[in-house]
Amino acid sequence: MEKCLQCNKALQHVPGRKQKSFCDVNCRNKYFYAQKKKQIEDAKAILASLPPDYPVPNKVAVLAKDGGIKQILPKPGKEPKTEPISNFEKAISDTAKEAILKQIAAIRAEKVPKDRDTVFGRKSWALDQKKRIEELEKQIR
Repeated sequence: MEKCLQCNKALQHVPGRKQKSFCDVNCRNKYFYAQKKKQIEDAKAILASLPPDYPVPNKVAVLAKDGGIKQILPKPGKEPKTEPISNFEKAISDTAKEAILKQIAAIRAEKVPKDRDTVFGRKSWALDQKKRIEELEKQIR
């Protein structure tokens, strides 16, 4: 039997429906709020660990687990500047960029599966490929 991810209360599964992860909306909201708060605290800890002369714009970066930048938030109480995100690109390691570029190359090298080898299937497959590549390219930027 599954348990709520927030309060560990036992959940009852209704056959034919998606498995529940939370017992109610309040638990779901609390869980995701705590996740976001932890990400912001981790980013603040990373920025605090940087040397004082390190060039950091007036923003707090929420770093993704893979080392990429997930979200940029203005520091509380200060007006956000319109600085380019390029200062944060240094945070993405070269190996992470190379791995993403290899994934993009692998996606481009894929061929249409036989079950989707129809006029509409090829079009939808091409759109899926394009979306996957765009998502990976966003991680590099």
